[in-house]
Amino acid sequence: MMGRTHAASAAVAALGVAVVVGVPGPAVVVMAGAAWLSGWLPDVDHPASHAGRLLPPVRWAVRAVSVRTVGVAHRGLSHTVAAALVWGMFVTGLSALWLPPAAAAWTGVFAATGYLSGVLGDLVTIRSLDHLLWPARVQAGWPKLLRFRTGRTAERFVFRGLVAAGVFLLPMVAW
Repeated sequence: MMGRTHAASAAVAALGVAVVVGVPGPAVVVMAGAAWLSGWLPDVDHPASHAGRLLPPVRWAVRAVSVRTVGVAHRGLSHTVAAALVWGMFVTGLSALWLPPAAAAWTGVFAATGYLSGVLGDLVTIRSLDHLLWPARVQAGWPKLLRFRTGRTAERFVFRGLVAAGVFLLPMVAW
């Protein structure tokens, strides 16, 4: 998926979690922001991605580790559930430096949610994912008939649907 679709899916996932758990409106802005930024992060291993261009040393390190662990540079280790969990724990620890413990924990949950939505977004593309459940050697996939090409018409419809879902969810947040 393209960056804007990753970000939109992350923000919508965050809004959905916020509505379900009853996070108050002002906090949702911070949490959705953490998710929105985290939605771009799985593609840090791609040189043309927003995250990859912004953080070249991180891109090189992630690609190197990914090649050594799963054998591919892009859509490898950074596109796993394990990476989303590690990212959520990292954000929780970092947030705990200036936020109360409960707020830091929720920020980590929303960051992991955003990251995972970015990973799952790539699952529905033509290329899909081979290492989603790493280190387990279980193949997870989306039916080929329902996959679409990145950046094409189907993705534009997905993006518009995500924006509509966000507009629908926003009034449900406990302001």
